[in-house]
Amino acid sequence: MKILIVDDDSEKLQLVASRIKEVDEIGIELDTAQNVAQAKRALLKTQYDVMVLDVALPPTADLRANPTGGLELLSIFERDKRYLKPLEIR
Repeated sequence: MKILIVDDDSEKLQLVASRIKEVDEIGIELDTAQNVAQAKRALLKTQYDVMVLDVALPPTADLRANPTGGLELLSIFERDKRYLKPLEIR
């Protein structure tokens, strides 16, 4: 199973990742992204089974979080078929 966690808060990102690893009994492949640009790069090359998504995300590492950045990331699946939509988004 492949999981992508997208959150700009590095502490929260590591907490979620560590919790998933604690209960992993099937060999989960875990990737992380801290902004929309990183997530888009990951979604261009990998089909994830699950994406855990923060709603407020910055577009890039050098900008502040946009309150709807995560929602805008979701809209790319409708606009651009190059991105591999995860099977589940939480």
